[in-house]
Amino acid sequence: MRILYLCHRIPFPPDKGDKIRSYHQVEHLGRRHEVDLFTLVDDPADRRHVEPLRGLVRRLTVEEIDPRAARARSLVGLATGEPLSVRAFRNAPLRHAVRRAFAEEAYDLAFVFSSNMVPYLDGHDGPRVLDYVDVDSAKWTAYAVGAAPPLRWLYAREGRRLRTIEAAAAARAEVTVVCAEKEKEELLRFAAPRRVEVVPNGTDVTRFSPGATDVTPFDVVFTGAMDYRANVDAIVWFADECLPRIRERRPETGLSIVGSNPTREVKALGERPGVTVTGRVEEVPPYLRAARVAVAPLRVARGIQNKVLEAMACGTPVVATGAALGGIGAPPAVARADDPAAFADAVAALLADEPLRIARGREGREWVVQHFDWEARLGQLEALLVEAASRPGEAPVEDGGGAGVPSPTR
Repeated sequence: MRILYLCHRIPFPPDKGDKIRSYHQVEHLGRRHEVDLFTLVDDPADRRHVEPLRGLVRRLTVEEIDPRAARARSLVGLATGEPLSVRAFRNAPLRHAVRRAFAEEAYDLAFVFSSNMVPYLDGHDGPRVLDYVDVDSAKWTAYAVGAAPPLRWLYAREGRRLRTIEAAAAARAEVTVVCAEKEKEELLRFAAPRRVEVVPNGTDVTRFSPGATDVTPFDVVFTGAMDYRANVDAIVWFADECLPRIRERRPETGLSIVGSNPTREVKALGERPGVTVTGRVEEVPPYLRAARVAVAPLRVARGIQNKVLEAMACGTPVVATGAALGGIGAPPAVARADDPAAFADAVAALLADEPLRIARGREGREWVVQHFDWEARLGQLEALLVEAASRPGEAPVEDGGGAGVPSPTR
C-alpha cells in the first residue's frame, strides 16, 4: 500500500506517550509499505531527530511550529468557535505539502494520528483511518472538573468543541481506532463512527527489560513528560500527600522525577529533601531498573499509561491509581491505591520487603510480555488498514512484495 501518514508531533525518539505509539506504527508500516510521513516539530531540540526518522519512510515532510506562536494562534479560536488545540497545530506549509501530495500521488489510504490533524484532510475524499488513541475531548472535560475559573470554562469549551470534530470525523472515516475499551465506550457516547476498533499500545520488551544499570539505586521513580498537565498534577499530589507519609516510616526515602521539560512547579519539588528532578535523560530504562518502586499516581488519565507498562517490563514493581490502570486492566503485579494513605502504605510495604519486590517485578515482566507485545498490536492495525483501503467489491491491497498481511494475532 501507499500510505499518507499524518501526525502532530515528530514520532522520534519514542520517549513519551504519543511518540511511542506513532513511532512503532511508522516503523512497522514503513518496512512493509510505502509511507509518506507529514509531521510537525514543536520543540527545536527535536530537529536533530529528523534525519534518523528519514530512513524509516519513503518520503518525509517536517514543518516547524513555534510554541509561543501556536498559543497565540490558538486563542483566535475563541472568536472563530474552533477548538484551541486544533488551531495550535495549524501550519500553512504543512497543509500545502499535504494538498500537493494528494494531487501528485495515488494513495491507497490516509492515516491520521490525533484528532488535531483531521482538518489537514479537508478536500480529500479517499479512504482514511483515524487513530484517536485517547478521546481528547474527554480529557479536556475531565480537566475542567477540578479547575478554577477561567480555566474551568476554557477546558469545558475545548471539550465541547473538540467533541464536535471527533464525531464528524469518525462518521466520515472507514475506521476509527482507539487504544482501550474505555476510550471506545467514551467515543460511542457522543459519536456514530462507521467502525471503531480497539488497538492497544504495546511495549518494547527488549529495550525495557531487567538488567544492570549505571544509575545509583534509589527508592521511588516517576517517569513522564513533565510539562504534561496530568503528570504534573500526579507528581505534585504524590509529593504533597503521599511522600511525607512514607518518609514518616522511612525517613531516607528518595524520589526521582524523570522526564523532559519540567515545569516551574515540578522543579520546585527538587528543593525538597530526598527529591531529585532529572529533566530530560537520554534513556529512561536505566532509571526504572535502578528504582525499587515505580509510581503512577495519576488522577486524570486517558487510554493506556506507557509508564506503567515500561516499569513492569523492566521488572520494577508498580503502585498506581485506578485512573492510571484504566486502559490496562488489573495486572496482578500492580498495587492499586487511590487515596494518599493507601498509596503511601503500598509504596512503603514494597520498600520494606525485598522478596516481595522481586516477586512483583518478575510477575509484572511476565504479564507485559504476554499481553502487550508490539508485533501483535501492529499486525492488528495493519490488517485494519488493508481492509479500509480496499474499495467495495475489490480484494484487499497487498504489500509491495505480494506476501499479504499477517494475522492480527501473530
